[in-house]
Amino acid sequence: MSLINCPACGAQVSLEAPACPRCGQPIARVVFMQAPPPPPKSRTVYILLALFLGLLGIHDFYAGHIGSGVFFLLVTLLLGWLVVPLGICAFIIFIELFTVTTDGHKQKMIW
Repeated sequence: MSLINCPACGAQVSLEAPACPRCGQPIARVVFMQAPPPPPKSRTVYILLALFLGLLGIHDFYAGHIGSGVFFLLVTLLLGWLVVPLGICAFIIFIELFTVTTDGHKQKMIW
């Protein structure tokens, strides 16, 4: 059983009590609402970012896939002078163009 202080007299009151037993002040109920989900991301923007800035992971940051965005960014910055890692990343990005249809909040991307 949780106790709170009455806003009028300061007495400790149970959260289940409709009013303070000491002064009669009604106890306000605090309702915590979840934030609405962000609007869905555009699949067209995702594809354009993947085509032009894919090796930097910007498309994944846009979609909310932060982990893979950091992966592409670090591989490009640290191993960008090697051809093979960039080729592997380019291949993965090519596959992502056709397979990724949801953003980081599991919402379907819109066209």
